[in-house]
Amino acid sequence: MSGAPWTWLVVGAALSSLTTVPAHHLMVYLDRLNIRSYDLHTRTSAVLAPSFFRNAIAMDFDMEAQKLYVSDVVVKALYEVDISTTPPRLEVILEEGLGVPDGLAFDYVNKKLYWTDAGEDVKFYMRLKKRFLKIFL
Repeated sequence: MSGAPWTWLVVGAALSSLTTVPAHHLMVYLDRLNIRSYDLHTRTSAVLAPSFFRNAIAMDFDMEAQKLYVSDVVVKALYEVDISTTPPRLEVILEEGLGVPDGLAFDYVNKKLYWTDAGEDVKFYMRLKKRFLKIFL
């Protein structure tokens, strides 16, 4: 791993049952272009979702739905990546009206996705089931 900026997310063994990675704890991370995993037991790295992005800088995970949420500041979009499918399925969940979506958090209790937008200098959230968008301060 070089000096590139990384976004890390530690995921339990539940994810490994959906991939070819042995049942060990994984660290899932972005290298700006790919979603990668690092097996803490075998100390090996693998690409989970290749080359979907141009400059992805934020990520969070819905363990129940087996989905990753990612923001890309070059494309200016928010993505949902279903990692329970092979290959992982990518869906753009929001693209219009985004400035620079540079921070992201998933609320697993209320099924809301929160993000900050450096271009607009505001915070947003979206109810994922209804795709309802709201600004909050």
